Amino acid sequence: FNLKEGVRLRDGDVIDLPQAGQLQLEFTDGGTVSVIGPGALYIVAATARDAKQPGSAEFLLNRGWLKFETKPPAPRLRIRTAQGTIATSEAAAVVHAGDGFEAFVETGTARLSDVGKLEIAGGEIKGGGFASRPAGKPLAIERRPPAPFAAALPRDVMDPAPARLPRCASVHAA
Repeated sequence: FNLKEGVRLRDGDVIDLPQAGQLQLEFTDGGTVSVIGPGALYIVAATARDAKQPGSAEFLLNRGWLKFETKPPAPRLRIRTAQGTIATSEAAAVVHAGDGFEAFVETGTARLSDVGKLEIAGGEIKGGGFASRPAGKPLAIERRPPAPFAAALPRDVMDPAPARLPRCASVHAA
């Protein structure tokens, strides 16, 4: 299917973006997730489970660039890749998945975890920090992103994502 602006995505949806493709997901209680193609994203959980509990969303990024921005009351967010996971409830960050895992936290704080583990010791990364894990190597955390990462950043992830949800309100009114 070709996605149109305003479509609702559900748990279990798989998005495959071509080279110049872009996807922006917006949560009704705040927060955005943007993916720049080529990319592949699996929506593990994005649907609210219970109005009494804080929301959470989980995505599996198989390849591509992803930027997220979240702050309360937006849902807690977890982005998994084949080489590592980043989770937060209040941060803006860029994640790249390919042969390895790279994450740059612009603002806020995020927790990192290794594949199949909940969290790793010392796995907190604060605004301005960078983490990477090439395939077959351990996770490394640095104080700032290296020049090759900064040079490879797609232009579309350098600025905050514009809010588009208000434009789609009439699509979902019923």
